[in-house]
Amino acid sequence: MAENINMSFVPNKRDTLENRVSAAEDGLSLLTLRTEHCFECIDEEQEKASDNKLKQIEKKLESTQNKDIDLVGKFTNSAKNSEIFNDYSDNSCTGGSYSHVEGYQNSSEGSYNHVEGCKNSTDGYSNHVEGERNTISENGTRIHLEGYINECISGMYCHVGGVQNTLDNSYYCSVFGDRTNAKNSWYAYLEGYGHNSDSSSCHGEGERQMFKSTTCGHAEGLNHTLTGGSYNHAEGAINRITDSHACHASGEENKLQNCKFSAVFGETNVVSDAQNCFVSGYRNYVSGENNLVAGYCCSVSGKYNTVFGKYNTDKDLALCVGNGTDFAVNKRSNALE
Repeated sequence: MAENINMSFVPNKRDTLENRVSAAEDGLSLLTLRTEHCFECIDEEQEKASDNKLKQIEKKLESTQNKDIDLVGKFTNSAKNSEIFNDYSDNSCTGGSYSHVEGYQNSSEGSYNHVEGCKNSTDGYSNHVEGERNTISENGTRIHLEGYINECISGMYCHVGGVQNTLDNSYYCSVFGDRTNAKNSWYAYLEGYGHNSDSSSCHGEGERQMFKSTTCGHAEGLNHTLTGGSYNHAEGAINRITDSHACHASGEENKLQNCKFSAVFGETNVVSDAQNCFVSGYRNYVSGENNLVAGYCCSVSGKYNTVFGKYNTDKDLALCVGNGTDFAVNKRSNALE
């Protein structure tokens, strides 16, 4: 620190004006020089203090690193952009950058991954795994797994939650529930138990829905199968829609095959090679075009038929209301004739 100097200035009033002005200028010059010197001294002292503080911090870090204590986080690559936490003996983070592994016995072998939980692993990149015993292979990218024993064999942009679900070559899919498999699927949304899909833009809910090579199908309830075709909907239990377009099955054990724009309601009805048909009831067999059947054990084909009742059977009925005598002997009602 600079020594204290008397910088007071009192002009001599008896002196001439010129001498007093000159003395004032000399005093201001001296004040300026001493002020600059004071600031230089302050800067030097601050630098010395900063250097001393930095050295103290470095000494503390060195003493901490030399001690046998638990640290939070450990870098796993030379670039120091991937790290592990918690379980330093069994967690691993190798083969990539910007990955984060925490929890117990988890591993990451790609870049941009986040793994947490217990015994989870990912070999792909840009994945997030949490829960227990979930696995993403090297062909899985931008996948999120959570839950228990879920697996992604290959795919991209999918989300899986639940138990023992599997993704294989699937994209933009969401799977939630138990023991559901999405293979070769796009834009599928599966929730519930035991679904299987190899199709696109399908939605399965409930239990054991099956989507085979179909598009834009929706199944809810129990054990429906949609095969081929597109824009079909099944609800209830054990309905089958095959190679059909824009059809609807509601009830139990109904079948539509090679149909368009047709709907069936009830139980054990069969509609095949039909278009624009509406069937309801029990064990009716319908084909053809623009037929309306509501009844019990009726068999109708042809076009533009309207049939109500039971045991009515024939083709080209046009309009039939009433009951036949026996479904097996090919008779029908002539109630309105």
